[in-house]
Formats: sequence, structure tokens, C-alpha cells
Amino acid sequence: MCCLNYINATVPRLSSRQQELPQAKSAEAIALRRKTSTAFPFLEYAAAFILEHADDSAAEGISQHEFVINFPRRSWIHVNNLFEKHQIRRYTDAAPLMYIYADRGLPSLVHVAVQQGLPISSPDERYSCSITAALQRDNLRVVKAFLSAENDHPQLEDRLRSLFKPRRLPRGDPSVQVLSSLLKNCRVDIVRALLEARVLDVNTTFVSAFPIHHSLLTYAIENKSLGCVKMLLDYGADVNTPLFGNYLSPLYRATEGRDLQIINWLIDAGADVNHLNSDPSPSFDETPLEVAITHGNQAIIEVLLAAGADVELTYGSEPKYPLLDAVRKEREIPVELLLSAGANPNGVVTNNDSREAIRQELPLHAAILRDNSKIVGLLLKHGADPNAMYPKEYKSIPHFEYSDPKLEPNDKVAKHSPLYIAMACCGNEVLSCLVDAGATLNPYDSSNPMQVQSLVFYAFMEDRIEFIKWLLQADISGFRHKALSPLHSAIIDNEIGDVESILRLIGDLTSTVGNEKWFLALDDSTWGSPLAHAARLGRTDIVKALMQHGAGVNDPSPAKTNPPLAAAIDGVCVPETLELLVESGAQVGLTLGIWNSLFSKLPDAHGADRPLIEKVLTKARVSEPIHALLISAISDCMVQCRQELIKLLVNKGADIHGVDSFGRTCLHWAALVGDVWTTGLLLGLGARQDVRDKLGNTALLLAYRGVSDDEESDHNQANIISLLLEHGADTSVENRLGHRCLDLVPSGAETCRRLLSEATTSAADRVYYGFVDDI
Repeated sequence: MCCLNYINATVPRLSSRQQELPQAKSAEAIALRRKTSTAFPFLEYAAAFILEHADDSAAEGISQHEFVINFPRRSWIHVNNLFEKHQIRRYTDAAPLMYIYADRGLPSLVHVAVQQGLPISSPDERYSCSITAALQRDNLRVVKAFLSAENDHPQLEDRLRSLFKPRRLPRGDPSVQVLSSLLKNCRVDIVRALLEARVLDVNTTFVSAFPIHHSLLTYAIENKSLGCVKMLLDYGADVNTPLFGNYLSPLYRATEGRDLQIINWLIDAGADVNHLNSDPSPSFDETPLEVAITHGNQAIIEVLLAAGADVELTYGSEPKYPLLDAVRKEREIPVELLLSAGANPNGVVTNNDSREAIRQELPLHAAILRDNSKIVGLLLKHGADPNAMYPKEYKSIPHFEYSDPKLEPNDKVAKHSPLYIAMACCGNEVLSCLVDAGATLNPYDSSNPMQVQSLVFYAFMEDRIEFIKWLLQADISGFRHKALSPLHSAIIDNEIGDVESILRLIGDLTSTVGNEKWFLALDDSTWGSPLAHAARLGRTDIVKALMQHGAGVNDPSPAKTNPPLAAAIDGVCVPETLELLVESGAQVGLTLGIWNSLFSKLPDAHGADRPLIEKVLTKARVSEPIHALLISAISDCMVQCRQELIKLLVNKGADIHGVDSFGRTCLHWAALVGDVWTTGLLLGLGARQDVRDKLGNTALLLAYRGVSDDEESDHNQANIISLLLEHGADTSVENRLGHRCLDLVPSGAETCRRLLSEATTSAADRVYYGFVDDI
């Protein structure tokens, strides 16, 4: 009574009573609490413990009915809110006593309030209901007080029965937060009380966070609430009913969480270890065994296998095979466990409906593609076929980008043996495993060389010199024509000793094929012959070795790629390589690209390297019409070597009046690009100025068209225009668009305009151009 009397005597004297309280954590609230405590030192204690004292008294049998009836609810709420440091814990002025008792954990007062029929609902409070407040505050005694008194209150029974109904709670339902909190915090006692009172169904489901659906059991498993899991199983929770279509079974969740104890409980309760959990995305179809394989947990895999997990086939929208899954993830222990449990290393994934084999790699293929010698050894030890063909396309195999690009797509669907794949993907350990297990060295019908490539081919191509000794007895007639030579791969990265080793081995094997030069002439559509390949990379030592073995420096290329000398110039352009090829009689077709490469790539094109360039050009042959090359030289060639090429072509008899696809001659282009030297040379050789291109332009019109506003362009084009005018150019011509010279000149090009004024003698033309000041 002391606390009650103190509150009744103090509250009327509080200055804050007539105004709204500030926010709990604000400076004003802190100051107000300090001021009130100084004026009334006992007030905070009285407000905090008055209800607790009354609850204790009621528990001892002292009636609190009068206390509850006469309790100054609004005064107490004001004092409590004043001293409350957290805004969310404050009550509204209308908060009912039943809610306050439940929120503060006062079971005896709750019982009194129930007997008096006080309101249960409190929609404006934090938990909106007295029962929900008790559950959220994890107060077992208050929860039991409500459950034991459900028949004593007109609203209580309905409220309790509707709390967790329907059985499948939608997202956003207040009860979802209650359940998730109880299960996450493992409040076994409260959940048990709800189950025993039949307020909660053991198989209730809810959506915790869209789109994650849960049952009580799966949520407890996810949060590793062992006590709740065991209790729910004891009360008969369904261990096999999936949620969200076919997704998230309890055993799946437990396996994903890697909790061995829960997995054992679920299996003992009858969980289906082969249940397929399917996400809306078909690629996510998994069994618990596959989840355990992903995590590589030996103990869990052993438990699932002991419980009857299927090691052979699992069916879904995309069928899977546990052993293949373990091999792809390179889980060595799971692979061994599955094989020991009877998994077939040669099993083929099938379709559940038609039972037809699906085009799928075998476990051995997957292990080889990952160069995992330990798993390869395990599979072979348990009976994997070392000659089982790989059914997928070339592009599915790493490093197998050497198939002929000219083949039709259907032709590329070729099968490969394990040894064939290992040649491109693996180290010596895998190769040794396969050979020791009996992998055949001649797996293909060599009568169809356009479809398959022999093991020897890839042994050369992948630089497996140490492996070729196993293949000397193999049929090498399966080498592919019009495909990459065995030498190309070795030339890219290896030392001359390796290349010479390959060449010696080729010499030892030519009796099967017939002619060593056939190997040396094999052509790749990108790099050319092996000799051209080495020349492009500037490997002078390899070029020399290939020539010593008979590679021809001017042999025709089947794929019409660059011959060796052209490849050397177009590639790294090493002077020593060029010198060796030229001295050996190599020739090159003279093109603008070759010309530019020589002058741009050689370190001293106008000094020390000049004699080498002259040697190359002496034997150069023009591979296109000379006048077309001359026009290209004028329009596109680099300035520093343009004049030399023009002289060379003129001396070789180029027709200076020949035209290109625009109908333009060499003089047209020289005038347009502003080449004064070439313009003078061509005029000196008698180039005609009356030739018009397809738009009716003469060289003079194009010279004016090439003028821009800047002073340098004006001066340069003026020199060309002067040359043309000196050789009789007609200033009165116009093209098919009706443009004359001055129509094409910018107003700022004063020099060019002056030249035109001086050259125009016709009175009519001077009027046309506006030169009327001196008429």
C-alpha cells in the first residue's frame, strides 16, 4: 500500500502531468527524469514495483480484487512512461490492465484480471494483444495462466483458438513473429504448453521471409534449436511433408545445416532419405545425399547411405547421378564412400519416363576433365571402363578448340575416349592410370580422318613427348588433313630441342604415313604451315630445323595463308629470320601491308636494315594490278616510305592512268590527299588532267576539295593547285553536282582563292566567282 499511497499523493503534483511527455531518449526526457527523481526520490521505485508486490501477494492468497478495481491506471502509466528509457516500451494512455500484467510477467494479476473479465485486446499497444505480449516476452507462467483460465473469460477461449489459425499462416500474420521468436530462442516449455493445450498444431506452417516457407520443425532445424526439434518430433511432427511445392523437407534442411544429431533423429522418425527437394528452378533439384556430397561431410554421407540413400539414380526435371555429382565437385571421400556403397562407375543417367539414356558424361570423363588422378584411380579401381566414349561435342572439352571450323555442326558431334580427353587436359599421372588400366591406343576407325583425330596427333599437339613412347604402336593414319599440324603447338612455346625431338619421332613414324614432308606441310587456317608459323614468331632456330628436315620455303599453302616470308614480315619481323628465308630463296608478294610492315617493324629501315629490305624487295613479285597498288600507295601508305614505293612501282611499269573503283587515277588521289611530291612526279610523267572520276571531278576539283580552313592546309594545297595550273588545269570545269573550284574552297583559304582569281581569265567565269572588282 505504501507504493500506491505514494503514487496517489505524488502524481497530482507532477508538472509533466498536464503535458505530453518528450521522446524517451531525448535530452528533455533525461532532464525531466532527473528533475522528478530529485523532487520525489521514491517515485521511480514505487512505479516499478507496485505491481510486482501485488502479484506476489496474490500468489500468497491475499485477494487483489479491490486493488485491481481501484488501481490508478492512468496515473501509473504516466509515471512509468516518464521513467521508461525506451520509447517502444511505453504504454498508451488507454492500455488495459490485462495487457500491462501480461507484458510485465505478472501471472497472478493476470488470473485476477481474467476473473474480472477485463479486456484482452489492445490494438494500439506494442503487441496488440495480451496473450501475444506474454508469448513475445517469453513468460511461461503468464502463458500458462492464460491457458488454464480459458474457460473463465468470454473472449479468452476464442482468442486462444484463433491465435495460430489457419494452420498455414500467411506472410505478415502477427503470429508468425511469435512462432519464429519462440523457435529461434528454443523456448521448449512455452511451445510444449501451446501444443498440450491444443492451441498450436504441431504441423503448422508459415512464411518467415518470402518466399521461404517453414513448418515448426524446419524452422527449429534451421535455427539449430535442438530442444525444440526433439520436442516437436516427440509430439509427432511430420518429417516427410514438403513445403512450397516440393521444396525444403526437414531432412534436406538438416543436411544443409550439417547437424548430424538432428539428421539421426529425423531418420529414426521415418524421414525419407531419397526425397527429391525441387526448387522452382529445375537446376536446384537435390536429394539430401547430394547436399551432403556438396559439403563433403563424411559422417553425414555415411549415415544417409546406412539409412538407404540411393547411390544409383535420382530423378527430376534434370536427372542427376550422385557419383557424377561428387566427381564434378572433386570430393574424393564422398566418391570413395559411394563406390564402396555400390555406386556404378559406368552408370548412365536416364530419363525417368522413357528410361532412355541421356547424353551425359560419365564419372570417369568428369574426373579426367578436372585432371584429378586420385579420383580417376578410384573409379578405375572400382571398375570404370577406361575406353568408355565421351558423348558430348568438341566444344565441351577444354583445349579441344582445334577441330576443323569448316565442318558442319553435326560433324562436330564426335565421341572421344578417356585417353583421348586426358591427352588434352591432364598430366602424366592420369595418363599413366588409364594406360595401366588397359586404355586402348587405337580407339577409332582411321578410315574417316575428317571426323576423328588420332591420339598421336594430340600427343604431338599437346607436346607430350614423354607420352609418345606409349603410342609408337598406335595407328597414326588418323591425322587430320586441313587441320593444325602436330608441330604448331610445340613451336609456340617450346625450345628447339623439343621441336627436334618431335621431328625425329615423325621421322621414325613416317613408314605408316609415307612421306615426312606431309607432316611439315600440314596447314592451319590461322597460322599457315609449321614453317610459316615459326617464321611469324621469329623463331629462327626452329625455321632452320624445319628447313633442314625438308620444309619448303615457297611451298603452296592449302589454306591460302601467308607463305613463310610473308608470315615473318607480318609477324614479329626478326631480321635474322628474314635473312635466313631470303638466302634460302623465299619470295613474297608485294602488297601494301608487306611494304608497311617492312618499314615500320624493322628497327633501322633507312640504315643498317636497308640492305635486307632491298634483298626482300628484289625478289618481291607484284601480286595484284600494279596501278591498283600504286593508287593504294598514294592514298594509304605511310608517309615516310610512300615515295620509295611509288618510285619502285613506276619503274616496274605501273599505268599512271589506271583507275580504281571510284574512277580515280593516281593524280586524283595525290591531289586529294595533299601529296605535293607525288603530284609533281605524276605531272612530270605526263599524267592527264582531263580525266574525271565517277562524280565528274578532275584532279583540280579534288585539290580544292582537300582544302580546310587551317593555314597549313591552305598553303599545302596551294602548292598542288599551282602545279596543276602550271600544267594547264581548267578552272572553269564543274562536276556532276554543278560544283566548280571555288564552290569547294572554304572562305578562310585565302591563298587558294587568290590562285583561282589569278588563273581565271574568262569575264563570265570572273563574274561567276565574284571577281568583279578588277573588270
